[in-house]
Amino acid sequence: MNQVKNIPLFTRVRRRILIPFIISFLIMIVIAIASVSYLQQINEKIFLEDSQSEIIMSFNNAIKEQTELMDALIELIEPNQQIQDAWLNDDRKSLIELTQPIYDYLKATHKITHFYFHNSDGTNYLRLHRINHRGDKINRYTFQQAYINGIPSSGLEFGEKGALVLRDVHPWVIDGKVAGYIELGEEINDLLNKLAGVHNVHLAMVIDGTTLKKIKNKSKIPLKQILEINTGQEKNIILHSTDYQLANFIKSEDVDEVSFNDSFSKKYYFDNNKYYISSFSLNGADNTHIGHIVYSTDITDLENNKNFLFTFTLASILIVAFIILAFYFWYSGKLQKYLMLIYDKLDREISSRKNSEQNLEEYTRKLETRVLERTKELNLKNKELMRDIELRIKTEEDFRASEKKYRTLFEKTPDAILIIDNNTFVDCNDATVRMLRYKSKKELLMTHPSVLSPTVQPDGRDSWEKAEEMMAIAFKNGSHRFEWDHKRADGEVFPVEVLLTSIPVGDRNILYTVWRDITERKESEETIRHQAYYDSLTNLPNRALLMDRLQQAILHANRYKNHGAVLFLDLDQFKKINDSLGHSIGDSLLIEVSERLKKFLREGDTAARLGGDEFVILLPDLPDNNAAFTYAEKVAEKIKGTFNKPFNIDQYELRISTSIGISIFEGKNESVDDILRHADTAMYRAKSEGRNSIRFFLPSMQAEVVKRLTMEKELTDAFENEELYLSYQPQYSSDNKLYGVEALLRWEHPERGFISPLDFIPIAEDIGLIIPISKWVLKKAMSDMRSMIKLSKSHMPMRLSINLSPTQFMQEDFIISIKKAIVENNFPADLLTLEITENVIINNVDNTIDKCLQLTDIGIHISLDDFGTGYSSLGYLKKLPINELKIDRSFIRDIEKDKNDAVLVQSIISMARHFGLKVV
Repeated sequence: MNQVKNIPLFTRVRRRILIPFIISFLIMIVIAIASVSYLQQINEKIFLEDSQSEIIMSFNNAIKEQTELMDALIELIEPNQQIQDAWLNDDRKSLIELTQPIYDYLKATHKITHFYFHNSDGTNYLRLHRINHRGDKINRYTFQQAYINGIPSSGLEFGEKGALVLRDVHPWVIDGKVAGYIELGEEINDLLNKLAGVHNVHLAMVIDGTTLKKIKNKSKIPLKQILEINTGQEKNIILHSTDYQLANFIKSEDVDEVSFNDSFSKKYYFDNNKYYISSFSLNGADNTHIGHIVYSTDITDLENNKNFLFTFTLASILIVAFIILAFYFWYSGKLQKYLMLIYDKLDREISSRKNSEQNLEEYTRKLETRVLERTKELNLKNKELMRDIELRIKTEEDFRASEKKYRTLFEKTPDAILIIDNNTFVDCNDATVRMLRYKSKKELLMTHPSVLSPTVQPDGRDSWEKAEEMMAIAFKNGSHRFEWDHKRADGEVFPVEVLLTSIPVGDRNILYTVWRDITERKESEETIRHQAYYDSLTNLPNRALLMDRLQQAILHANRYKNHGAVLFLDLDQFKKINDSLGHSIGDSLLIEVSERLKKFLREGDTAARLGGDEFVILLPDLPDNNAAFTYAEKVAEKIKGTFNKPFNIDQYELRISTSIGISIFEGKNESVDDILRHADTAMYRAKSEGRNSIRFFLPSMQAEVVKRLTMEKELTDAFENEELYLSYQPQYSSDNKLYGVEALLRWEHPERGFISPLDFIPIAEDIGLIIPISKWVLKKAMSDMRSMIKLSKSHMPMRLSINLSPTQFMQEDFIISIKKAIVENNFPADLLTLEITENVIINNVDNTIDKCLQLTDIGIHISLDDFGTGYSSLGYLKKLPINELKIDRSFIRDIEKDKNDAVLVQSIISMARHFGLKVV
């Protein structure tokens, strides 16, 4: 009966739940559709904003790049000597002939449509695009800015034919003065066409009414418009459009002037496609607004995607709604049946419980009576027990509080803490478990310390034996601190600092153990040690470690009566590679060299880098003197041989040799510095004798080094004390007339007398003293020459010849220093002859030719000294702008005795005449 009565109740509940469910679901559908629509609008807005930003940026970049191109083109035209001469000579015909081909090329290649030459007073001299039009005053903003400020000026301006032109005007400076102005221009139509092609858009250039009115007030020449837009009071014009459809749309919309701003946008349909149209402002050279660039973008695909996404979303929501409703009806039906079964079961259980409650009430009354009686009996006993219980509770609370504090400190301490009892771990904190990477404490407790350690400690002792000793020391002394290697659960060995403290517990002692992981400290110590003794680039031992090992090798050789060898290596021509290809290539080459050197080392040998391109190899423990010489030479030959193979560094194939000096030692009365100095001396002997060779140290070498060092110091002192002087060798013509002198550097030593330039000039080159000496020679010779001419009271011009050092010639400021000396000494440049040797040319032919051309441009003569000794001198005669040849004196010395020398000299003189050169 209850079941039948409650069926309508479940049905009503099912229906009541369904109504709000459907309403909520409909609300969700509306929100989802609105969200999709909103997101589509946001995506469309972002897409269109990104498109506009990209087009604006590309337009500005196109203007900038074209301006930079015109800057570069003008800078190429300005220094042309022929064009400058035609301009300065007012030769308009020659100027047209010289520049017309340039204009045709620029117009065809770079779309340059305007090419001007303006006078310095602001009037036009030549329009290459309108040759017959000249003489008018140029009042454009770009020209006025260049005229007033004296610097290049560029920007967009309307041209005389009505086109909007990107102009670039440069002041034309000749001999330090503004001689005129050069101007290039390109119509902006070409830039718009390029921009439209790159971004697949259509562009139109609209000139607004206000700008149009200003232009008409200044010039009566009409603009090159393609459409006119009537807006009532003013007229806008479309100056250019990459698509006529876009131009017609703009005209049909009748958009007035104020509508063209950064927020202007519209959409329109054409041939079933949808387009988005917008614009951005266009400013002229004076940064004033002149109009807008209007562009249109095809957004058909974007609209189609929006429609598809909306349809797909709506269909998906409807399908999901149908599935959820079907599931609801199916599941609620089953739930209704299940609830009715539960209701019947509860009804039966309620009836059964009512009977049980009645029986329980009767039993409860009897039990209460019995409890009251028993309570009276227990009250007396409870009073006696309470005193004992309260006392015990207080004692236990105190103990638990102390234990809690201890456990808190024990567990929360970040260091690993363990308890050792009977030489076994019996307790530990969580930090220990984490440090050893175990899963729980149970895995590492009840074990001997050696079980959690590698078999052997770093000092070679057995872990079990040493652990027993450490614990015994701690029990004896009360505490003990030491370093120990432990092992984690995954097998990783790591160092710890261990502190064992003996603590009494009852009738025995336990060890309170603290571990601290010192891995980072050990790594830092190792890093510092490595940095102190190893080269950071090649990872070879550095000078400090080499000196230490060499000292040990000397002591070992002295003690055991054996020998050793030191090989000192220097890379030949390394500085050229480092300077020409860069330090990164040089560093990579040094690393590859170090790797090759390691291949020749025995165990116990050392290869070290002293710095730069200097390496040292230490070969200790060689049995006797002969074996030391033989083995050291063998290793040196192998090293020299391996350098025959090229070094492949990046894209370069580098070939480099090495000079090796060898010093043998036996440990008696020899210091580290002595041995290294001897090897270094032998290396310099190898380098001075042609490089790529091996030399052993001999005592005579040391004397030469001392002699050279003495010479270096005396030469430096001689220059500072003005002991150097110039001697002038006269030069006569074939008719025995004096026409010039050659300045020769001489040194008269106060004790050793005259020293040959062949002895001290190379030293000056090596120590860098040749540069200040060369500058002094130049200044002194010019000053003396002016004095000689003045004293002779002769009006006949006298030539001055000065020898140039290769080092001096290769200096970056060489040309500037020559010009400065000429100006400071008021010396005629056309009376100066500078003599260069073939060594100067070989180093860098192109650089030599360029510098010689700069010298001849200011009137200086160039003489090729020691001619006939070089293997390629004839080739240089074709390239170098030289004026004379100096035949090497080795051919002149025996000219009267040796017929071959006479014939050779005669051939050189004949050849020089054909080249139009003088012969000395």
